Amino acid sequence: AKAKQGTLDYEYEVQKQQSKKRRLRQYTHERHTKIATLMITVMEDLADEVEYRRWSEILQSLDQLGVAGTSDSEDIMDTQGKQGVIVYEPNFRHAWFRTLFHEVDRTPQAAPYLFSKFGRKRLPRIFGTERVERAPPANLPSSYYRPEYLEKMQQGLTPTTTPTVMERPLPSLPNYESIQALLDG
Repeated sequence: AKAKQGTLDYEYEVQKQQSKKRRLRQYTHERHTKIATLMITVMEDLADEVEYRRWSEILQSLDQLGVAGTSDSEDIMDTQGKQGVIVYEPNFRHAWFRTLFHEVDRTPQAAPYLFSKFGRKRLPRIFGTERVERAPPANLPSSYYRPEYLEKMQQGLTPTTTPTVMERPLPSLPNYESIQALLDG
């Protein structure tokens, strides 16, 4: 830790922690994007229109949410000494994205024949009850917001960014059974 005459520099430590969280969000966003891109390519090769469209919607939502729409995570150690990760959602993001991103994270395990295994084993995820206060990206479809956050925006109680005029439904979940059937057949 950076020290000033034997005492810790509090501002420096806070900036260091914020920088670490930003890098983790960036890494998570890139990982989700790579998974979605690979699945789009595979679905195109397999000529599966439905799954191709689903993964394209997922990729579009990732692009629109950007790094700001990615959850924060924090490593923890439980009382038995097991490691895990607590995941905190952004306060503005619709709850559906928790389920969707969980499925995207699960894709390498659900389709191991498409992904090479390298690096350390993924730590178990625990979803935190608190939400991270963060401004939403500009031009986000209103369907991507939590309904209560959207109400607060309309009442002027939260930082206002204008939702895009073009609405987009929330993306649907991938169907791993149909993917497996296509690859087996």
